[in-house]
Amino acid sequence: MHRRTSLLAAVGLLLGATTAHAQPITEAQISQIIAAPDRTPADRTNDLRRKPERILAFIAIHPGITAMDLSAAGGYTTELLARAIGPTGHVYGQSQPRDPSRPIPAPAAPEGNSNPNLPPAPAAAAAPAGPPRTSPIMLADREARMHAAGVQAAPIVAVPRPFADPMPPELADAKLDLVTLMFNYHDLGHMGVDRNAMNQATFRALKHGGLYVIGDHSGRPRHRHLRSRHPAPHRGSLHAPGSRSRRLQTRRSRQLPAQSQ
Repeated sequence: MHRRTSLLAAVGLLLGATTAHAQPITEAQISQIIAAPDRTPADRTNDLRRKPERILAFIAIHPGITAMDLSAAGGYTTELLARAIGPTGHVYGQSQPRDPSRPIPAPAAPEGNSNPNLPPAPAAAAAPAGPPRTSPIMLADREARMHAAGVQAAPIVAVPRPFADPMPPELADAKLDLVTLMFNYHDLGHMGVDRNAMNQATFRALKHGGLYVIGDHSGRPRHRHLRSRHPAPHRGSLHAPGSRSRRLQTRRSRQLPAQSQ
């Protein structure tokens, strides 16, 4: 058996001075967000590997800001942002529109069950037949569930746009306080996405003092046959004039099947 160590690296690019807002949410508030009884079992399973308490503390979210979650997918991070930012702010969840010329992909495993060493979340009831559950549909479901539970969360707006041009016109010019991209920056490279164009569009959309946070994985050098990659190559395209960065790393490991040499 090989053991792989995975690093969670969040790189924040702070453009100049810190944006003026209320004080960031406290550790106690973060704990309350994560322990909220209306969160789904799948999200709680995802917490075991995503370490949301550390990520939210690292970002130091201020209530009332405007945030964009790039590659929102099922909305795990988007919902956490909405809870942390609160009803006086706004949260957008970007996702790449599906190419109508390509066949509909098979349903993915329930969010939170991608790590075989973690206990699976309880199986959900089979979804009724109908159109594919796109990211905008899943984000709307999350917002409706929080509203039904009386959660004081920021409204979530779905943004179906290509990765290389992710910002709608109303946000494209210094309108965002925070942009997040969690755990698939490397996948965008495999997909042929122009990540430099995406990053530059993100910098243009950030206010002075805005924060761009990327979480991704890395593997040990001898395990380069694995999909995870070291975060260092990413930083070449993560540059804006006057920017600076900071990093957070958390370690986790899991057993992998033996690989042929």
